[in-house]
Amino acid sequence: MNILFICMHNRYRSKTAEAIFLKLNKNRNIKVKSAGAHLELFRRYVSENVKSVLKDKGYKVKSNWSHSATEKLKDWADKIVIVADDVNQNEFPKSKREVWKIKDCHQWDVPAIEKGVSKIEGRVRKLVKELGKAK
Repeated sequence: MNILFICMHNRYRSKTAEAIFLKLNKNRNIKVKSAGAHLELFRRYVSENVKSVLKDKGYKVKSNWSHSATEKLKDWADKIVIVADDVNQNEFPKSKREVWKIKDCHQWDVPAIEKGVSKIEGRVRKLVKELGKAK
């Protein structure tokens, strides 16, 4: 199974979900990637605050750079998890998508980042558990 985590810019929410899933998932038959629905041209990086919050919780971001949700990537995915409340869901196949309405926050707002990471962590833990039962 291939899972694609999506947020608006692939700098926080989808990167967080990917990092947490990579650490928690023990089934190596499940592959995961993350991407952004609409990248910002001049801010295609994960903020140091996001990386720091994740590191404090034992997670590591796979790639510091944003990736775009290309048609090829959408086709690759068996399941698309939109980890955002600001992405147009209709850009992704209904049959593949699941939506977690996690709010975005400013890259300097560490308490909001921590809150978002905790929410995403809970959802990823639930997803990993569900996928473990679906063998």
